[in-house]
Amino acid sequence: MSLNFATTDNAEIIPQIFIPLSYNSNFYSGLGYELQTTTKTQSAKNDPDLGDYKYADTSTTNHFWLNILSYEDKIDLFNYSIGAQVSYKNITLSEYGYLAKNTDQNGTTDAVPFSNDRAIEVYQAGIYADFGMDNILDMLSFRIGATLYPYTSLAVTHSLDIIGVVEDKVTSKINQALTYKFIADIYLKTGYTVDLSFSALYVNEPLSYDMIRTKTDGSFGAQKVDTNYQRLRFDPKLVFNSLRVASMDPMLGYGYENITSSIGKSETQSSNNLF
Repeated sequence: MSLNFATTDNAEIIPQIFIPLSYNSNFYSGLGYELQTTTKTQSAKNDPDLGDYKYADTSTTNHFWLNILSYEDKIDLFNYSIGAQVSYKNITLSEYGYLAKNTDQNGTTDAVPFSNDRAIEVYQAGIYADFGMDNILDMLSFRIGATLYPYTSLAVTHSLDIIGVVEDKVTSKINQALTYKFIADIYLKTGYTVDLSFSALYVNEPLSYDMIRTKTDGSFGAQKVDTNYQRLRFDPKLVFNSLRVASMDPMLGYGYENITSSIGKSETQSSNNLF
C-alpha cells in the first residue's frame, strides 16, 4: 500500500492512497484515490472576457483510478510491467466576486457581483508500460514509464451569472484527442538511515469543450475552446528507511509543479510531501 500526504503553499492537505491487490507473483490490480482542494481569496485579476475584478475561488478534485489488470516480471536486475487502467475525475470550480464596471465621469466605478461556476467530469481508459533496473551496484534503482489514454471523455457544465449583464449556462460532452503521460523514478541507497528519491512526471492533454465567453460584439455566448493542457512535476524526497511502518517508509520532500495551457494560463505550485 502507498499512502501520501502533501501540503500546498496555502497549507492545504492533499491525501493520496493506492491499494494493490496481488493475485500471484506476476498479476495484480490496484485502486487509487486523490483529493485536492484549493481556496484563494481577495485576488485581483484581469480577464480577457470579464475585465478587472476582485474575486475568491475554490476548487475540489476527486480522482479515482483502477488498474484493471497488470503483469510484472523480473529478469536479473531488469523489471517491467504492463497493464490497463481506467480513471475518473470529478472537478468543481467556483469563482465569485465583484467586477469593476460602469465608471462614470467622476471616476466612480460600480462593483457588480458575479459568480462563475464549472462542473467537470473526466472519464479515461488507457494502457501503460514501464521498465526499470534494481540494485545497480547495490545502490541505485530506476524506473521509466508511459501511459497512453486513447479514450478520454470530458463533460463540462459552465454557469456564468453577472448581475444585470448575463445569466447563462452551457453543457458539453466531447471525446478528446490522445492523452499521454511519462514518469521517471530514481532511488539511491546511501548506506545510512536516510536514502534519496527523485520522481518526475509529464502530462500532455489536448482538451476541447464549450464555455460562455464574450463575442466580437461584446455580448456573451457559448464558444468552443481548444487548449493543450501540460503538467510538469518534480519531487525530490528523503526516505527514512530505518522508520518503516507496515512495510511503508516515511518520506519528506518538496515538490514543484508547473501547469500551462495553450490559451495562456500558467500556474506554478509547490507541495511538501510528508509520506
